[in-house]
Amino acid sequence: MNEFVNGLIKIENPFLAGILLQALNKPNPKNEFIKAIKEHEESWIYGWNQWRADAAFEEAEIWLDSLPIDIRENWQEFFEENCDCPICKAMAEGRTNELSLKNAFREANFKQVMDSIDEKDNKQ
Repeated sequence: MNEFVNGLIKIENPFLAGILLQALNKPNPKNEFIKAIKEHEESWIYGWNQWRADAAFEEAEIWLDSLPIDIRENWQEFFEENCDCPICKAMAEGRTNELSLKNAFREANFKQVMDSIDEKDNKQ
């Protein structure tokens, strides 16, 4: 909770950050923290939930990387073989880092727009 407040909220809303840090010093910090978010700026509860999920995922990755076994991601079940979709191609080629997938999504969006234009031209 401290990391969330100091890393995100303090930058965006120093006033709320102060309230949340005070809540963490109370007898039941988790409940006080959630209560303070809901009372002062409830939209941050979504950020908190996402931050918790991201932090848990990162911890799981660190733990999995520390195991003495070779763990590989199998993306095969998520895409169709011989699909010409840029996202499927990127995943099939193992280009699964954030930047590669962002580029594949952009390319897929562009392809969808171009296919839509071609479809309209063919109807005319």
